[in-house]
Amino acid sequence: MNFSLSVFGAIMLAFFVLRFAKKMVVKLFGFLLISATVIGWMYYSSWGPFEQNIAELAYLQDKYCESAGDKDICECIVQPIESDMRQRFTPDELQLLSSERIKAAYVLKKSMDKTKEKALSCLENRNAPQKYKQFMHDFVPIENKYLIFAEDKVDELTGAVKDEVTSFQESKKSIDDKY
Repeated sequence: MNFSLSVFGAIMLAFFVLRFAKKMVVKLFGFLLISATVIGWMYYSSWGPFEQNIAELAYLQDKYCESAGDKDICECIVQPIESDMRQRFTPDELQLLSSERIKAAYVLKKSMDKTKEKALSCLENRNAPQKYKQFMHDFVPIENKYLIFAEDKVDELTGAVKDEVTSFQESKKSIDDKY
């Protein structure tokens, strides 16, 4: 009798937990669906954070090659990317890329990969190798302060691990001698 009451209680408890969990999952799924719809609409209508296509050549030229732009980044990074893209694509294809953001980002990434060595050597000749990293930070639409903070934390943790390994290697011999 006692066992059957325990089983019955466990079944009732599972029923209520599943009923509550089902409501939570449905609410969470609904929230995610609504969020995805709003973000998709913002992307489709080029509104909010999707207002400008940061992967478009014209955007990069305006940002880095105009009078207030960074000439090192313009001449060492943007112009080689532009030249690479103009060699590979017709003007019509490049114009079409300006309206297709995902393709534009992919093509820009491929051109950046192809011209990276040239850009790094050009920046090295100008004593500005850190500007490639700056360009990458600017290219990624995330606030730099968060990226820099994350990099600092990774460097800090990496340094701590290196110090621990060095300390271990120094004391390893004394530990081995005890065995």
